[in-house]
Amino acid sequence: MMHRNDPEIERLIVRYWRQHKTVAVILAYLRLAHRVSVSLTWLKKKLSQLGLRRHNYVETHLPLLYQAIRKELQTSNRLLGYRSMWKLINKRSMDTL
Repeated sequence: MMHRNDPEIERLIVRYWRQHKTVAVILAYLRLAHRVSVSLTWLKKKLSQLGLRRHNYVETHLPLLYQAIRKELQTSNRLLGYRSMWKLINKRSMDTL
């Protein structure tokens, strides 16, 4: 069983964050797969300390996002609504990571 101050915990948190796991899923992985008992508050604070934020992700990748939207609009996917288009683009970007 790892202690929450173990450097390996930070590596796991960063790895799961980069896999686009939600905070709740990261918490579940830590508890179930790694037997690390931490609170939601502690995990959010750790994410903040590590500089891991989701809201900056889209802003830093706007040119890529525009390109992906233009590409999809040239196919039959142009008929999709904005939510379906967003899900499709997110899924495709995850597959390339």
